[in-house]
Amino acid sequence: MFLSAGGGRLRLPLFLVLGFVFFVTILLYLPSLRNDFIFDDRALTVENDLVTTPAVPALLHAYRPLRTVSFVLDHLLWGKNPAGFRAMNILYHLCMLSVLWMLFRRLSSSPFAALVALSFYALHPVNTEAVAYISGRRDILTSLFFVVALLFLVVAMERRRPLFLLGAAVCGLFSFLAKEMAAMLPLVALIYLWQYEKCSGARFLRWSVAAVALTGILGLLAITGGGSAFLHGLRPSFHGGDLLTHYLTAPTLFTYYLKQSFFPLQLVLDNANYPLVTSVNMKFAASLLGAGLFITITVLLFRKGYRPASFFMAFFLVTLLPVLQIVPLHEIAADHYLYLPLVGIAGLIGEFVSPFEAGATTAILGASRRVMAIALLCVLVAVLFAGKALARVGEMRDIHTVLIADSRWRPVSFRGLYTMGALYLEAGFPDRAFRYYWRAWDTGFRDASLYGNLINYHIVKGDHRAALLLYGEFGARSALSLSASAHVSLLHLVAGDCGRARTVAASVPDAVATRFAKKMATRCEEFRRDRFPDDPSWADALADAGIGVELRPIWERMVGDAAIPPDRRAAISERLQKTLLRFDIPAANLRFSEHLQLVSVAPGLDVDHWRREAVRARETEDRIDALPDPI
Repeated sequence: MFLSAGGGRLRLPLFLVLGFVFFVTILLYLPSLRNDFIFDDRALTVENDLVTTPAVPALLHAYRPLRTVSFVLDHLLWGKNPAGFRAMNILYHLCMLSVLWMLFRRLSSSPFAALVALSFYALHPVNTEAVAYISGRRDILTSLFFVVALLFLVVAMERRRPLFLLGAAVCGLFSFLAKEMAAMLPLVALIYLWQYEKCSGARFLRWSVAAVALTGILGLLAITGGGSAFLHGLRPSFHGGDLLTHYLTAPTLFTYYLKQSFFPLQLVLDNANYPLVTSVNMKFAASLLGAGLFITITVLLFRKGYRPASFFMAFFLVTLLPVLQIVPLHEIAADHYLYLPLVGIAGLIGEFVSPFEAGATTAILGASRRVMAIALLCVLVAVLFAGKALARVGEMRDIHTVLIADSRWRPVSFRGLYTMGALYLEAGFPDRAFRYYWRAWDTGFRDASLYGNLINYHIVKGDHRAALLLYGEFGARSALSLSASAHVSLLHLVAGDCGRARTVAASVPDAVATRFAKKMATRCEEFRRDRFPDDPSWADALADAGIGVELRPIWERMVGDAAIPPDRRAAISERLQKTLLRFDIPAANLRFSEHLQLVSVAPGLDVDHWRREAVRARETEDRIDALPDPI
């Protein structure tokens, strides 16, 4: 098959053009293989028990089960390597482009329009928010099966083979199991039947009733299954805290997504601080006017016979409906929501450019300035899109970098602040983590993860009293993270309160984060202080059993106890220093001179090793101190 222009004077093998589009797409996303986990990536993949220890019954009841199953397969193939998860995202994206080409070929007015549409979609920077973001797998999978389902429907109508409708139904189900946006598939199918198959009369009425009913059922399943904040806690929950603010803001989302489709200059992964509209103003009025104008143009194009253009505009509008906050969602806005609706905009662009196909050869020969200008504009847009996409992939290399980039366009939200705090706590910089947790607290939003990590902060710093006070205060008002409850159980064990250790351990479900604490709670009596001849022996037994940071204040006290022999103090100092290097690197740096002095006089300890560790720890702290601060 050839792509021709100008009466056949310019003929290019179509597979070469398509191959070039796919090749450029791979080049754009290949650098993402170097990127780390960001935002929800770890929680959904390598820290998700459903993924690391899968069980069929649990997977069947999982939220968005198809996405979870895909992560299970990734984990089996790649382990905990983020590059493997990202490589699969790229592969699924290439599959999406393949089926999208087949759909565009059938629904667009010409092969040239289909090629332009595919190129626009493949190079569009907003797709980085799904493809270069491991958690964006949901958008890729639901869109992939959505398009395949629609393709089955088109082929069934073209070839009059009803069996293909079964394939459409199965793929539609898979799409819904990946993400709830697939609830709109019956409506898109209805629009296709109306515009392409000229379905009308009683038959169309039956199809309409069936499509609306099925969409309603799927929508209800989506809302009650966790896809909406509306029924969270069995009570309405609106963005901005009240119904008026929520629904004044909702129309602005349509114009925001429309702007992102054509001018994707300000891509934001952390969009939780999307500006709310609190009163009827020009932004609200302009958004309503824009949505009304878009619908009017769609209807006019259909009435004038521009079938593909009107279908693609309707596709964009219908697939965008679930994320316009008509029913409140947990996340007010997200650029990755556009992965599926962008198919409609891409098809529309193809139809807009298609009339200039016949003049393309003439333009190359210099005879038509108007068509040459359009051609150059298309090339310029393609280059700009590709450059923006490549730059965005680089911005998403780690959570710190992406938050710095996002903070240019939006203030860092609770989610971003909490995530940065969790990152620094995990990296061994608890005081930096606390700064972000405090800022997250100031946003007014609180959840179990924040409560839990504030408790963990005090445990890491060795302030057991503060940790237990917070556990009592937070536990009375909210559920806590599993890790915090597990650590509190260990605190009670270290304190010798076996009853409370067992009670706290029993209050949390069996999971990877709680298994060790549950096991230790059953052995609590073995570690009672009166069973050991002295404090160092007791602390050594606890440490050998696997308890670490919970022993920090005990080790710090024993290192300063002159009654303990120097060689034993050196061994205790070594345990303490290893723990600090894991959990509190700045504190480790502050006591390196004391530690080196202790190990230098103790037989059997490698002082040169600790000198090298001191250099590495100082370099790590200097590197962290040099990082820009998104707040």
